[in-house]
Amino acid sequence: MTTKKEYSKGYGNRYPNEFTSAKCIWDACEAYKTIHGLAPTGKYLKDLNLSYKDKKGLIKSVNPSNVDIELNSYKRFTASKSNKIFSEPISPIVLNMTTPSPSPRNQILFGPPGTGKTYNTINKALEVLDPDFLKANSEDRVALKDRFDDFVEAERIVFCTFHQSFSYEDFVEGIRANSVDGQIVYPVESGVFKRICQSAVWSSDRDLIDKALQSFKTQITDKPMMLKTQRDESFYVSYKSGNKGFHCSQEASPDLYIAQPEIEHIRKTLNGVDPDIYPEYQRSIAEYIISKKPYVLIIDEINRGNISKIFGELITLIEPSKRAGREEALNVTLPYSKESFSVPDNIYLIGT
Repeated sequence: MTTKKEYSKGYGNRYPNEFTSAKCIWDACEAYKTIHGLAPTGKYLKDLNLSYKDKKGLIKSVNPSNVDIELNSYKRFTASKSNKIFSEPISPIVLNMTTPSPSPRNQILFGPPGTGKTYNTINKALEVLDPDFLKANSEDRVALKDRFDDFVEAERIVFCTFHQSFSYEDFVEGIRANSVDGQIVYPVESGVFKRICQSAVWSSDRDLIDKALQSFKTQITDKPMMLKTQRDESFYVSYKSGNKGFHCSQEASPDLYIAQPEIEHIRKTLNGVDPDIYPEYQRSIAEYIISKKPYVLIIDEINRGNISKIFGELITLIEPSKRAGREEALNVTLPYSKESFSVPDNIYLIGT
């Protein structure tokens, strides 16, 4: 793909001049195209709040009303000149374009009853969790469902249904009455949303390490996974039920192994102990386990619940800009446990 500068005043026929809002919009389209392979939507461009320097060096904001006009001109211009880039693409970082996730953090599938909203949550979840598999098996519903079930078993996908009786206590946290040795106690129990948020955040707590290891074992049982060492060398790791360790091999076959790091050694690495046996493989496995992998919460019949009652103060925290790690991240103190809480950035909500 060649890079070429081609600026003139004929915005519909050739690339726009420097120091114009048109060029700013077109350059943003080019930047998006280098990542996605296609032009962005008008709404996406407007949300970027683009600005540019005029001939005097003054910063000016792009008029939103010009975006759709220039986007259409850009599409017409590039339609007959496919596979070319006509400007030095603006850095995605400058435009606040991170390497794109196939899906937004929050989305709702809508339409009349019977149009396949719940049916399509499998595809939407796999767009987030395993887009390559989805692309390779887009026409194989059985394979997609099996892969979806793998993520459900690994607790990377959680499904719930809203209804009129569904409450904040079911979704976030609440007090539940239990009997212990004949005495009534009222422990605070986490709801479905708080539990998946806790799973998405790494902690060195022993119970969470055990859970993470179990989830990883489930994910690779008889299904070799390719990882890379710090030297960028690829290897496959798999697990056979009942074994005390993992099998690392250079090919997708657990019988031709090059290392067998024990699970207890991986546990020590997760606790911060520097590995002395198969260090490169142990570090790679541990780094994968603690990496911020995406988690998906599917909320069926979301319109049947009282949203403000169910989400409570978290309705603001689910906004992408308010997620943990973002510049405008917010924390709240939960009313029952009195814990400080924020929504992890690797949680994806899909409503139907």
